Amino acid sequence: MMAKSSSAVPTQLLLLLCCSLLSFELAIAAGTADGSEKWGYVEVRPKARMFWWHYRSPQRLDGVSTPWPTVLWLQGGPGGSGVAIGNFQEIGPLDTDLKPRNSTWLQKADLLFVDNPVGTGFSYVEDESLLVKTDVVAAVDLTSLLKKLYDQNKSWQKSPLFIVAESYGGKFAATVGLSIHKAIKAGELKLKLGGSLFSIPHLTQIEIKEEYNFLGLDVCEQVLLWLIAGCHQKIMW
Repeated sequence: MMAKSSSAVPTQLLLLLCCSLLSFELAIAAGTADGSEKWGYVEVRPKARMFWWHYRSPQRLDGVSTPWPTVLWLQGGPGGSGVAIGNFQEIGPLDTDLKPRNSTWLQKADLLFVDNPVGTGFSYVEDESLLVKTDVVAAVDLTSLLKKLYDQNKSWQKSPLFIVAESYGGKFAATVGLSIHKAIKAGELKLKLGGSLFSIPHLTQIEIKEEYNFLGLDVCEQVLLWLIAGCHQKIMW
């Protein structure tokens, strides 16, 4: 069983966002009027639902030669809330005081945060026996979420998806990346897997080389070149 984590995120805000979605017969998603933000639930297994939050970058450029990327943020833990920690405490457009973050990664990519696995943050199960016990099951759940989201949001399919993982998320990224890759090859998931980036990953060099061969890239030769200055929380491209 994977434990939940606490954070300094404005709880009232998240509760308001989620409460409107709990009646699944009426809605599974909501968002801002201009479509720049969307959030909602996906039933990845019967009685198991995952919460997600997507931001469309105001700097997004469509119709250019280089497709605009989407970052899928995988929090550590396991059991850390991507919607809460990764979003409000690290790379999202607002901080925990709901003030704009000048160093947000939204300046360079669309962002997708997920409370992963079920039981984390606002993702939940109706029966505790449905809680995730292995990375493989968690990866299948997350892949199921992506299948439904990308089927419902056709415009997302044009953006290469980059898996960005922190701490234990770096280990889980290999499992979910392989699951995504298989779903793409089988024609079940319409997206382009662009690459991956790790922040203090829970990985050895051997694991990196063995588990990421499915990308067909050497980790040191990723198409996406990110240079992170952690002390200043800045990103340069």
